[in-house]
Amino acid sequence: MENRGDLHGALKTSAETLEILGRRSIDLEAPWCRSAASVALWSYCGVARKLGLEREVRDMLIRWRPAYHGWIQSPATPDERTLLQWFEDVLSDEDSRAAPRD
Repeated sequence: MENRGDLHGALKTSAETLEILGRRSIDLEAPWCRSAASVALWSYCGVARKLGLEREVRDMLIRWRPAYHGWIQSPATPDERTLLQWFEDVLSDEDSRAAPRD
């Protein structure tokens, strides 16, 4: 059985990493920063989902979408393409669930 404390620690670490990478002084177009941001966002979302924090996942993706959206057109690696598409799919799924039904 997973220790929820470990998950909360992992979530906190990912959030702190994203906070640092989100500073104006950080050049997210530098390959190492871009890679770190993609991985930290993936980690944050995965852990938050395990903890049942779907709203936090959506909020974080929305916050980071302006940064990663441009990367979709030219992913650095096939793995990054997969991550970026997953981020978009999560937001699309949330939008379709939130849409009013006739």
